[in-house]
Formats: sequence, structure tokens, C-alpha cells
Amino acid sequence: MNLWFSEFHAPDVKHSIRVNRHLYSEKSEFQQIDIFETPEFGRVLTLDGNVMLTERDEFIYDEMITHVPMSVHPHVKDVLVIGAGDGGVVKELARYESVERIDLVEMDPQVIEACRTYLPENASRLDDDRVHITYDNALRFIRRCSNCYDLIIVDSNDPYGPSEGLFTKEFYGNCYKSLKEDGIMVNIIKEELPIEESLKRKLELICEFSKTTPTIINGNIRKIDKTNLTYIEPNRIIIKDKTFLIFNFSNEIFIENLSNKIKLSELEDYLKTI
Repeated sequence: MNLWFSEFHAPDVKHSIRVNRHLYSEKSEFQQIDIFETPEFGRVLTLDGNVMLTERDEFIYDEMITHVPMSVHPHVKDVLVIGAGDGGVVKELARYESVERIDLVEMDPQVIEACRTYLPENASRLDDDRVHITYDNALRFIRRCSNCYDLIIVDSNDPYGPSEGLFTKEFYGNCYKSLKEDGIMVNIIKEELPIEESLKRKLELICEFSKTTPTIINGNIRKIDKTNLTYIEPNRIIIKDKTFLIFNFSNEIFIENLSNKIKLSELEDYLKTI
């Protein structure tokens, strides 16, 4: 069976992923929830036809949105997570023994139940004793809070549909009121960062010698809202069904994740082994 999932970006643009199995499909009170099993990205969660996470690269987002503020704030004990029903952010927060309470506010209980079943690695720490799950609209929840949290992490969807309220002045004002005096709020602003042209030509030349063609997905600059902190997501290069990560102007390339790297000059020889 030749099955594909397509995410539409514009009338003439779509991003497609080959699908092995359609594992889950339900229409909740709020949105359409689907989970696919794919050969390239592992399991993929989509909401209303938009990709929320993939098993292959979710760590890039969850680790950055969690560990950056945790390294800045010296004593985080009480944390509020808004959205993130897949459990990825909670999983990273639970690594810190100093964290005493994690309040997770998720509007849609079916997202959490689907992820418990089909994305168990992401959802593995949702049953931690420190985690308290509330099924509610985050805008309504945050109105009741004052001086409660050392850290608020907002992992929200796009600014339309059921998440519209999380992009209003009222929401940000209530988040400010809910923070302790030295509290931090984290939200992610994304800006595409195209691959540097000379690097792109090098990769294409190496692949030409290896008789293959690379698929290049541009990296991103992500800014942590309300702070001066930014981080860079690397460019993703898919060659022979394997994902490589590389930063602009770098002479090193990472294989699958940031813990396994080789020199760019060694890539041609490496491709001969796969």
C-alpha cells in the first residue's frame, strides 16, 4: 500500500511523509487527532492535519524549551506546563529532582490518552507523583493563579482554533501575575534559517559522488519569548533514508542526534557504509 500523509502549507505547497500504518484516528470535542507510523520519522502525532511531533526529532524541541530555562533559573520548584499533552516536556522536567510540582494543563484528554497508548516513551513520566494533570482551557486556569510558579512553559498550537486564547494580551498578563518574583515564562517563536549556500553545494557534491540525492530541510532560529535567549535548530539532511544534522558554517555533521558526529570531510566514506 502506497499511503502518504500530507501537511498543507499553502494552496500550492505541501509536505508529505510516507506512512506504514495509520495507528489512531479520532475526532475529539476539540480537534481531529491522528497518529501515524512512518519509516522516516517513526510515529507522528498530528492535530487537525498539522504535525505536532515526530519520534525522530521531538527531542530537539522538548529539550531546548525545558533545559534552557532550567539552567537559567537557580531554584525551580513549581512548574506550569500549558499544552504539551504528549508528555515530552514533562518527561524532561521530571529529570530534575529539585522540581517539586508540575502542573500540566491540557484542554483535550484524548490527546493524553492517545499518547499514553501510542507514544509511550514521550508520555512515560505523566504518572510521576509530582505531575498533576488538569483538563481545562488554559486561559480559564491561569486566571485563578497568582504568584504560584517559578517557571511557566507554554507549548501551544497555532494561533487559531481552540488555542486562540493563548495568544491574547489577557493570557500573557495572567501568566505574568502567576509567576513568582523571579519566575520565568517560556514560549517559542520560530523563524526559518535557510542552509548556507556553500554548505549546501558541498553536501550536494558529496552526494553526487555517492550517487545519491540529499533532501535538505532548513533549520530554525527559535526565540524564547519574553527573554533575550535564542537557540538554533540545525539543518536536517536526509540521505539514503538516514537523517543527518548540521549547523551553518560547520565542518562537522551529526548522525541521527547531537551525540554522534563526524567531520564533513568524512561523510563520503561514511555514506559508502550504509
